[in-house]
Amino acid sequence: VLPNLAVIFAFALLLGERLNKPIQRAKRLLESCSVSPLKGYLCVGSITLLALLATTFWTGVPVPGVHDEFSYLLAADTFLHGRLSNPTPAFWEHYETFHVLMTPAYMSKYPMGQGLFLAVGQLLWHPVLGVWLGIICASLGVYGLLDRKSTRLNSSHLVISYAVFCLKKK
Repeated sequence: VLPNLAVIFAFALLLGERLNKPIQRAKRLLESCSVSPLKGYLCVGSITLLALLATTFWTGVPVPGVHDEFSYLLAADTFLHGRLSNPTPAFWEHYETFHVLMTPAYMSKYPMGQGLFLAVGQLLWHPVLGVWLGIICASLGVYGLLDRKSTRLNSSHLVISYAVFCLKKK
């Protein structure tokens, strides 16, 4: 990450004054977003979506790599099949899997919220779309809870932490 920051810093130093106009335009655009609540929500949602798309373009579509991620995908698949849980498989004692309940039913041990978001994403295109929808909803929720002065910074914190997580995984 540090070499990337050095490249960005050098790029900003080289362009110097040329970046001033676009930065001022972006600042005016963000200030105009706080005129009405609806415009603010649209701006925060759009900025969040653009940041998520840029992160995914930079790092690629995330692939599950940790066992709890597979448990969430199991929940999404279960919901897509119209069930809340799956029947216990035969010889369930021999399954070596984490974060999954085997009895009384075969299902994810986590609450169903993330699984429902992943199911919506998988229904539309890919489970990562469900993650994006969840992050956008959380960002809009933070925007709605905070006062207007600190909203832009705090609601973008979710996107920044998602981007850092994706870059660490890469």
